[in-house]
Amino acid sequence: MRCRRQVSGARQSERRHIADFFCAAVKLIVELDGDSHIGKEAADAESQANLESLGYEVPRFGNAQVYDEPEAVIEAVWQACTDRAVDRG
Repeated sequence: MRCRRQVSGARQSERRHIADFFCAAVKLIVELDGDSHIGKEAADAESQANLESLGYEVPRFGNAQVYDEPEAVIEAVWQACTDRAVDRG
């Protein structure tokens, strides 16, 4: 699986979304919510809803969770990838 950072939602929106990790094969976008997301929760929710309407799954993880529980984050991302691969297969 390859990761890219830009996801275009131009089909339904003129805005582009910069993703932390993106896997086109399973339409998975992983968001890491650090300090730059503080105060932007409404915009994040709107962006996530738009991406989900395009068929993407968007799990979100806070930076603290990534640092404190990296194995759990990796497992959650792996599970999302495998679940979506099976669903699409």
